Amino acid sequence: MRNQGSFVMERVSYLRNQAFMCLQIARQTSDLAVAERWLVAAGQYFVQAAQIERQKCVADIQASIGEELRTELAPTNPLPESILKIVNEH
Repeated sequence: MRNQGSFVMERVSYLRNQAFMCLQIARQTSDLAVAERWLVAAGQYFVQAAQIERQKCVADIQASIGEELRTELAPTNPLPESILKIVNEH
Protein backbone atom coordinates (compact mmCIF):
# COMPACT_ATOMS: atom_id res chain seq x y z
CA MET A 1 0.00 0.00 0.00
CA ARG A 2 1.29 3.48 -0.87
CA ASN A 3 1.94 5.99 1.86
CA GLN A 4 0.70 9.57 1.72
CA GLY A 5 4.12 10.94 0.75
CA SER A 6 4.34 8.56 -2.22
CA PHE A 7 0.89 9.60 -3.42
CA VAL A 8 1.79 13.28 -3.13
CA MET A 9 4.97 12.87 -5.13
CA GLU A 10 3.12 10.86 -7.81
CA ARG A 11 0.60 13.70 -8.06
CA VAL A 12 3.40 16.29 -8.40
CA SER A 13 5.06 14.17 -11.08
CA TYR A 14 1.76 13.86 -12.96
CA LEU A 15 1.20 17.62 -12.86
CA ARG A 16 4.72 18.36 -14.09
CA ASN A 17 4.32 15.85 -16.93
CA GLN A 18 1.05 17.51 -17.92
CA ALA A 19 2.81 20.88 -17.93
CA PHE A 20 5.60 19.57 -20.15
CA MET A 21 3.08 18.09 -22.57
CA CYS A 22 1.30 21.45 -22.74
CA LEU A 23 4.63 23.15 -23.48
CA GLN A 24 5.38 20.68 -26.26
CA ILE A 25 1.98 21.23 -27.85
CA ALA A 26 2.42 25.02 -27.58
CA ARG A 27 5.77 24.76 -29.39
CA GLN A 28 4.26 22.70 -32.20
CA THR A 29 1.36 24.98 -33.05
CA SER A 30 1.64 27.87 -35.46
CA ASP A 31 -1.48 29.61 -34.09
CA LEU A 32 -0.28 32.10 -31.48
CA ALA A 33 -3.63 32.26 -29.68
CA VAL A 34 -3.71 28.47 -29.34
CA ALA A 35 -0.07 28.41 -28.24
CA GLU A 36 -0.84 31.01 -25.58
CA ARG A 37 -3.68 28.90 -24.19
CA TRP A 38 -1.38 25.87 -23.98
CA LEU A 39 1.28 27.98 -22.25
CA VAL A 40 -1.28 29.20 -19.70
CA ALA A 41 -2.34 25.60 -19.07
CA ALA A 42 1.30 24.61 -18.59
CA GLY A 43 1.77 27.43 -16.10
CA GLN A 44 -1.30 26.33 -14.15
CA TYR A 45 0.02 22.78 -13.92
CA PHE A 46 3.41 24.03 -12.73
CA VAL A 47 1.75 26.24 -10.09
CA GLN A 48 -0.35 23.33 -8.81
CA ALA A 49 2.74 21.12 -8.56
CA ALA A 50 4.66 23.82 -6.69
CA GLN A 51 1.79 24.38 -4.25
CA ILE A 52 1.58 20.68 -3.45
CA GLU A 53 5.34 20.46 -2.96
CA ARG A 54 5.24 23.44 -0.62
CA GLN A 55 2.41 21.93 1.41
CA LYS A 56 4.28 18.64 1.70
CA CYS A 57 7.44 20.45 2.76
CA VAL A 58 5.56 22.32 5.49
CA ALA A 59 3.89 19.10 6.67
CA ASP A 60 7.26 17.31 6.77
CA ILE A 61 8.77 20.14 8.83
CA GLN A 62 5.82 20.10 11.23
CA ALA A 63 6.14 16.33 11.64
CA SER A 64 9.86 16.64 12.34
CA ILE A 65 9.27 19.36 14.93
CA GLY A 66 6.56 17.28 16.58
CA GLU A 67 8.80 14.23 16.76
CA GLU A 68 11.65 16.28 18.19
CA LEU A 69 9.35 17.79 20.82
CA ARG A 70 8.01 14.35 21.79
CA THR A 71 11.57 13.14 22.20
CA GLU A 72 12.71 16.18 24.17
CA LEU A 73 9.66 16.36 26.40
CA ALA A 74 9.25 12.65 27.09
CA PRO A 75 9.47 11.92 30.82
CA THR A 76 12.69 10.14 31.70
CA ASN A 77 11.46 8.86 35.07
CA PRO A 78 8.08 7.38 35.91
CA LEU A 79 5.64 9.80 37.49
CA PRO A 80 5.22 9.54 41.25
CA GLU A 81 2.23 7.49 42.38
CA SER A 82 0.55 10.55 43.92
CA ILE A 83 0.59 12.41 40.57
CA LEU A 84 -0.65 9.35 38.67
CA LYS A 85 -3.56 9.11 41.09
CA ILE A 86 -4.52 12.77 40.43
CA VAL A 87 -4.19 12.35 36.65
CA ASN A 88 -6.29 9.20 36.63
CA GLU A 89 -9.07 10.85 38.69
CA HIS A 90 -9.62 13.54 36.04
